[in-house]
Amino acid sequence: MVKGQLGIEIWNRASFPISIIVSAAETEVEGLKPPRATFPKKPIVIQPGTTVWIHDEPIEFDNMLCDNLDGVMDITVKYGLPGKENFEIKQKGTVEIFMESYGLLKSIYFHPESDSGIPAN
Repeated sequence: MVKGQLGIEIWNRASFPISIIVSAAETEVEGLKPPRATFPKKPIVIQPGTTVWIHDEPIEFDNMLCDNLDGVMDITVKYGLPGKENFEIKQKGTVEIFMESYGLLKSIYFHPESDSGIPAN
């Protein structure tokens, strides 16, 4: 593997456009972290019925062998009407990545932390 990124998928199920701002992101896979980006990012408008991927910067894997990997993700997004991004989504927890040795990504599991800091079941 050369590079990889962790992130979240956001769907706009509303009947009007929404704006999202990535206000913070910290990710890590097998102890490797991406270079730090500047936050908050510029707003992105998502049209009704569309989906976008929000992710942290790429992590350099330096030709790491494909295998099962563990990671950590903490991404915060503000959203709302354009110019009124008053709501927040926070995805924080651990990530399990299952791969075949020849590079096939089999599955990814996200285990969110609860508000109390104790991992949710």
